[in-house]
Amino acid sequence: MASPQKENGYVPIANELFNALCKMRIPGEARQCLDFIFRKTYGFNKKCDAIPLSQFVEATGMKRPNVCRAINKLVEMNIVIRNDTASITVYGVNKDYEKWMPVSKVIHVSKVITNVIKSDNNRYQKRYTQKTITKDKRHIHKNMKSVDYDSGEVSDFGVKKKRHTKEENNHFIAIGRLWTDTVKKNLELDDHDIPHDGIINLIRPIYDGKGWRYADFDVYFKWFFAQKLDDEMKVSFKLALSKSMLAKYLVSKRRKEVIYSPAQVTDLRL
Repeated sequence: MASPQKENGYVPIANELFNALCKMRIPGEARQCLDFIFRKTYGFNKKCDAIPLSQFVEATGMKRPNVCRAINKLVEMNIVIRNDTASITVYGVNKDYEKWMPVSKVIHVSKVITNVIKSDNNRYQKRYTQKTITKDKRHIHKNMKSVDYDSGEVSDFGVKKKRHTKEENNHFIAIGRLWTDTVKKNLELDDHDIPHDGIINLIRPIYDGKGWRYADFDVYFKWFFAQKLDDEMKVSFKLALSKSMLAKYLVSKRRKEVIYSPAQVTDLRL
């Protein structure tokens, strides 16, 4: 039978701050990480502390990617202050609770209501499209737009979106697998711990706009994981293909800091 005693140690938290926490809606995993930050800072009479991700994983029992998402949520809510340096990351609690940003309450809508809304939107979309098309369907005004009310996309009539070939789609899948293998090799994660949502959609514009191919992504991924970043940042594919990170890579490439193997050089199309 557990019998914790205050004499064996406790975390001193001001009543005003604790009352603010009671009123704040915080997701479960984010709250676990917040409690551990309290333990490592206020529990040792410190305002902030350098806490490795491995300690979060051990203390909360959560997977590393879940810990990363939870900490990002706390930073986004302005409850936790995170200072990144070249080698360590320091965490602290933001005592100015008036600047905290709560999570909005999720309202669950029944499937019946959702289906009714979709059917009404589809009927309205058809009426809107019919009104904007002239009687002679061969002549379409250039300024006319087609609106998809489910996705919110607005596109020109008569303008077809580019469709990728089967071979190109296979390239996207191969590049996605390359990213997964690179993450597993550098961070020692399992497949189910690596977020895969939207990977292909992020690859497409780089593939089309910059003309990158498999070898280019291979070199870039190796360069990305050689940067001095926290593991929680390296696991983010959105960060890897962000404009700022790509610009930094191109600068390194011009300075000849990026090294290609002989096999990769033959396939480069930069």
